[in-house]
Amino acid sequence: MPDKTDWRNRWKTSPSCATLDPMSEDEPTEAEKNLRAFRSEIDEIDRKIAALLTRRHEISVNIGKQKQSLGVQVLDDARERYVLDRVTSQARDSNGADFIRQVYQSILQGSRAAQHDNFQD
Repeated sequence: MPDKTDWRNRWKTSPSCATLDPMSEDEPTEAEKNLRAFRSEIDEIDRKIAALLTRRHEISVNIGKQKQSLGVQVLDDARERYVLDRVTSQARDSNGADFIRQVYQSILQGSRAAQHDNFQD
């Protein structure tokens, strides 16, 4: 039989289970194990999203430099509408579409800010 201290220490040090009681004498319930698994999956997704957003930001800065060399405005309403329509169409339902739209509006705002910050006067 595994040592209970072992799993309690793992749970205590894992940010995926920050709200679970590591001092409990009981082994984790199925629901607690599921919660931990879901949180671990979210942690992995967040790692990937952060890497992708970092790359997106780098590309956006380069796009801003190209816009400047072409003498065009940072804001391209038609492109932003296209991006928002494209990403929200990939949602499984209207709640997901609303969530994706909110996230992408923030991403696009950040991209515009990065492009403005990198414009040379």
